[in-house]
Amino acid sequence: MYHPSFKFARSVAFQKELFQLNTWLTALGADKKIALAFKPLSKIHGHKLVIALPPLLREEVKHLQPRSGNFILAYMVNPGYASEVISFAKKYPHLRIKAYWDKKKAKETENPLPNLSFHKIHDRHFLEDMAACSGLVCTAGFESVCEALFLKKPVMVIPVKGQYEQACNALDTVESGVGISSKNFDFGKLEAMIASNQKKEDEFQEWAAKWNVILSQILPKTKMTEPVIELTQSFS
Repeated sequence: MYHPSFKFARSVAFQKELFQLNTWLTALGADKKIALAFKPLSKIHGHKLVIALPPLLREEVKHLQPRSGNFILAYMVNPGYASEVISFAKKYPHLRIKAYWDKKKAKETENPLPNLSFHKIHDRHFLEDMAACSGLVCTAGFESVCEALFLKKPVMVIPVKGQYEQACNALDTVESGVGISSKNFDFGKLEAMIASNQKKEDEFQEWAAKWNVILSQILPKTKMTEPVIELTQSFS
C-alpha cells in the first residue's frame, strides 16, 4: 500500500481511508515495514523503508508436481455462491468444474450437474487439485493466488462484495499480470484466458526461493538485537 506503484480500487465513503488507517495501526512502532507482493518492486527510500518480499508459501505447495488437467478448480468463500456456480456451469456444459465450499452438513462430494461437483474443504485435496487443474477461480485473497502462480496456473479472482481490500487485491492481480478479475463465476472468461495463455517462465519460482536470503539481508540492518517479526495479511 505504501509503494508508489500500488493502485487503489475505487473507494465508497471512507473505505480507502479506513484501509490505510488499519494498515498504519498494524505497523505502528515497527522498525521496518516488509510487504509481500506478487512480483519484485522497485526500491524506495524514506522513513522506515518499505521492502517487497516474495509471498510466504506452504512447504506442501513447493513439493507438488504441477500438471495440466481437464478441469477448472473453484473455491467459494461461502456456500451462498453455489447457485451462481451452478448457473454458469449450466452455461458451459463442456467445462468440467470442481468446486470447494464450507457448507455445513454437506456431503463429502455432491454432483448437482454432470460437469460440476462440490467438495468439502480439505487442505490436502484442494492443493492436489490445484496442481492438477487447468486453471483456478477463487476470491481475491492473496495466499491461494500466490500458490496458483507458483504452480503456473491461470487465475481468475472474484473480489468479495463489500470488502475493499479484496477490491484492491483484485486490481493488483490484474496490474501485476498474475491473472484476470471478474464480478462473477463466469468460467468462460477463464477458459478464454487458458486458451490464449502462453507458457509461464520460472521468475516467480526463482524469486520465491530467495525468501530466506532476502530476509537475512534485511534483518541485520535493524536496530533490534533479537529481531521479532510480526506477519500480517491485509488481503483476506
